Amino acid sequence: MKVTLLLKRRGGFQYDLDWRDAFATRDDLELAIVDGPSAWSALAKPVRDTDRVVLLHSVDPAYPSGRNRLLARMLRRRRGRLVYFPRNEYKSFRHKRRFIREARVDLVVSQLPPPSSGYLYGDLSRVVTLPHAANPAVYRPASAWQDRTIVIGSRTAVYPAILLDDERNRLARLVQRIRALRPGWKIDYSDRHEDRFDRRGWARFLNRCRFTLASEAGAPYLDRSDAIQLAVERRLRRNPGISIAELRQAQAGRLEGLPSGKHITSRHFEAMGCGTCQILVRGAYNGILEPDVHYLPVAPDGSDLETALRKMDDPGYVSGLVERSYDLVRSGHTHRHRLDQLIAVLRDL
Repeated sequence: MKVTLLLKRRGGFQYDLDWRDAFATRDDLELAIVDGPSAWSALAKPVRDTDRVVLLHSVDPAYPSGRNRLLARMLRRRRGRLVYFPRNEYKSFRHKRRFIREARVDLVVSQLPPPSSGYLYGDLSRVVTLPHAANPAVYRPASAWQDRTIVIGSRTAVYPAILLDDERNRLARLVQRIRALRPGWKIDYSDRHEDRFDRRGWARFLNRCRFTLASEAGAPYLDRSDAIQLAVERRLRRNPGISIAELRQAQAGRLEGLPSGKHITSRHFEAMGCGTCQILVRGAYNGILEPDVHYLPVAPDGSDLETALRKMDDPGYVSGLVERSYDLVRSGHTHRHRLDQLIAVLRDL
């Protein structure tokens, strides 16, 4: 099977490199990798002659731009099947759905669990749920857990108000409380973009951390029309100081019955691959992770923080979480496992 894989290495999507590496290890594929918009002008022949064109997250023609419109026109002239990994599955769904419809996408690869992914795309294309995973060539234990010098380390991003959810943003306040309760602990937490790492830097950082603190990604609701987010944006322009609770209350009627957009992320699998114990806000995590089995749970409001801190002091409990999480990743949640699932679907398209 001939596969043309498109990505943008400089697009800030480090996990696309892990997908690229997984594709490159397959001996049963005749693979062409097209990296970056500068190579798109020469795409016409590969797109016409390939069996499957795969657009990774960093290449998302749903976002309006001159280059993306050129790419979309090329893709419509393809001979084979088109596979689309949408990025930022919390916004701009009207653009994503327009691209899927106009480009006649054959398969959407979503991070979201069903039925959420089906709600967003199922009326337009075949859909498969494939959350991110760990690349064991990069994310592996490189230091003994007890020798790690950072007690809690994390890198995250501030979530926008359009999500109508500040669960992830509350992590910073949780860190402040931990610092007050455990003043001797070394904690390295940041939500600043300039403090983020590339993938190998992130792996090195995780191997210096005993624990990492995180939550699910995404929004607590999905609206394929984007009507809610557009209304929230208008309200924010009129009243920049309005609270998340007030914004959510104003949209309460529209939110009723919508599926959740919360999901597990690459960061969770990468921490498990490095043998770093995760302190996670309770959530579904695509049905993959279980509290007190694979992670140390905390309530969204941090009301059980002191209980969590006592668990952190229990070496038997912590080592059990680390071992079970590591075994879970290695046995079924690497990019090789994900690609095996994807190739089976691609052969059936």
